[in-house]
Amino acid sequence: MSAINEPLPAYDSKTLAMVGAVLPSYTDVKSLGDDHQTIVKGVEEYEQKNPGELSKAILAELQALKAKGKGDPVEALKNLPAHIGSINKGFETVSHILDRLDRKNYRKKKDDGSPGGDLIPKFKGDWDAIHKEFRDQMSQSQTVATDAHHSAKEFRVIYTPIFNNEKIPLEDKKKELNVFMERLKKNQDSAMGLINAFSDLPRRIRAIGDRIAHILKEVLGFLDEKIEKLTRELRELEETLAECKLAVNIAAGVAGGGFVLATIGAFMTCSVVAAPFAVFPVVAGIVAAALGGLAGISANIAQEVTESKIRAKKKEIEDANKEKDEFVTLSGEVETAMNNCGELISRILAIASIWSVIRTRCQTIRAAMQTAQESGSRYIFEPSMDDAMGSYKELEDLLLYYAMNVAGTDPN
Repeated sequence: MSAINEPLPAYDSKTLAMVGAVLPSYTDVKSLGDDHQTIVKGVEEYEQKNPGELSKAILAELQALKAKGKGDPVEALKNLPAHIGSINKGFETVSHILDRLDRKNYRKKKDDGSPGGDLIPKFKGDWDAIHKEFRDQMSQSQTVATDAHHSAKEFRVIYTPIFNNEKIPLEDKKKELNVFMERLKKNQDSAMGLINAFSDLPRRIRAIGDRIAHILKEVLGFLDEKIEKLTRELRELEETLAECKLAVNIAAGVAGGGFVLATIGAFMTCSVVAAPFAVFPVVAGIVAAALGGLAGISANIAQEVTESKIRAKKKEIEDANKEKDEFVTLSGEVETAMNNCGELISRILAIASIWSVIRTRCQTIRAAMQTAQESGSRYIFEPSMDDAMGSYKELEDLLLYYAMNVAGTDPN
C-alpha cells in the first residue's frame, strides 16, 4: 500500500507539528508512482464507476466557453479519445496531401524577375512539426493533469481529516494550507502554459495556410506565363516556317528560269548567225539554275528544321497544359484541405478551453484558501474551506477523467 492510502493519525495540538514532517512523504511525486500507474491503466474500471458524468458546474463553465466561440469543450470532454483521434486524423490528411504537393517540385517566378523559376518550398515538414507539437502538448497535458490530480487527492486524503479534526487549533490548520496553495499556484501556471501552447497551434495552422495559398497562386501564375511564352515561340516558328516555304518557292522559280535561259542559249549556239551571242545566255542560265538549286536545298532544309521545332514546341505546350491541369486539380485538393482546418482549429481550441476551466478552478480554490488562511475566525475559515473542498473534489474528478482518457489515446 502506498503512503497516501495509510490511515492518518488523529492529531491534537501537541502532535500537529508532526504533520509538517509527514507531508513531504505524501507530497513526494516519486512515492506516487503506483497511483500514477493506476490512473494510466484504470480507464475501464473508472468508466464503469463514472459513465462520463462530470459535475454540472464544470460542464456549465465549459458550455459558457463554447458560447464564446472556443470550440465545443463539452463534447470534447465527453468523448476525449475520439476528439483527439479526430484531430490527429485531420493533421494526417493534410500531411498526405502536402506530401503530394512537395513531390511535384513545382516552380514559381523568380523573386528578382529573371528568367526561369525557383522551386517552391516544402510544406509537409512544417505541417508535421505542428502535429508533433500537438502530440507533445497532449502528452505534457496528461502529465500536468496526473500531477494535479495527485495534489487534489492528497488534499482530500490528508487535509480533510485535519480540517475536520476539532482538536487541531485554527491557526495550525491554516499553516497546513501553504503546501496545497503552492501546488495550486504551480498547477495554475502549468494550465496557463498549456492554454498558450494549444492556442498557438491554430495561429501556426493559419500561418502555414496563408503561405500555401500565396505559393499556389504564384505557381499558377508561373505556369500561365510558361504556356504564354511557349505559345509566342510557336507563333514565331510558324512565321519562320511561312518564310521558309516562300524561300523554297522563290528558289524553285529562280532555278527554273535559269534552266530556260540556258536552253535558249544552247539553241542559239546551233545557229551560225547567232553563235557569237549565245554564250552569255548559256552561262547565265547555268549559273542561275545552279544558284537557284542551292537556294532551294537550303530553304528545304530550313523548312524541315523549323517543322521539327514546331512539332517539339507543340509537345512542350501540350505537356505544359497537362502540368497546369494536374496542378489545378491538386491545388484544389490542397485548398479544400486547408479550408477544412477550421474544424481542426475548433477542436484544438476546445482542449485549450478545458484547460481554461482547470486554471479558473485552481484560481477559485486558491482564492478560497487564501480567504480562509487570512481569516481571524472559524466562522469565515470554515465556509471558505467548504467552498475550496467542494471545488477541489470537482477538479479532482475532472483531472482524473482527463488524464485517463488522454492516456487511452497513447499508442504506447
